[in-house]
Amino acid sequence: MKNHAIAAFAAAFLFLLPCTSAAQEDPEAVYGKFHRALIAGNIDELNKYGTPGGAAELAKLPPDQVKGVLEMMKKLIPPSYTITSRQPGADANRLTMRASGMGTSLFSGKPEPMEGVIQMVKMGGEWKVDQSNWSSGKPGTAPAMGAAQAPAPVRTAPQSRPAPVKAATPMTPKAPQPVIGTAKEPCVYKPVMSNEDMERCR
Repeated sequence: MKNHAIAAFAAAFLFLLPCTSAAQEDPEAVYGKFHRALIAGNIDELNKYGTPGGAAELAKLPPDQVKGVLEMMKKLIPPSYTITSRQPGADANRLTMRASGMGTSLFSGKPEPMEGVIQMVKMGGEWKVDQSNWSSGKPGTAPAMGAAQAPAPVRTAPQSRPAPVKAATPMTPKAPQPVIGTAKEPCVYKPVMSNEDMERCR
């Protein structure tokens, strides 16, 4: 009888062991499974490791729409990543993790760095992915400034314009004024000429 009780206790312990292990699974490992499920398009795995809501609503869509949404979501996350920080929440049931990885730009199709913010929440003793937000940008890139933060345009002081130079009025040369005086008497040759007659004929 005693041996049967021990065997029953051992069987119960082995049955409960996987549940205890899952409850104590590290949040990074939980997100890793969620991330791989998103890349694979596995809705069941997304429901398993994510909080109720998003994946359940996705499952209600027609299969062709579900495939399109999952393909788009797959393009918005990097295929691999590295957890860069962990920030505990106000209580022991919340955790914010930051990650970085190389993704692909939707516009150019070229590789680009991506930054992720992952919100984890503990439900029923198990960590679940509550939010997973990824955006393109280099690590440490400051957020874009809003309208209130935009620098004011630089205004230059108005420059005074020089007064227009008027063209000089051309001066018309004046004709020489005749000299007013006593008119010189004409020269007249005479048989006998005086000194004045000779002076006039010079």
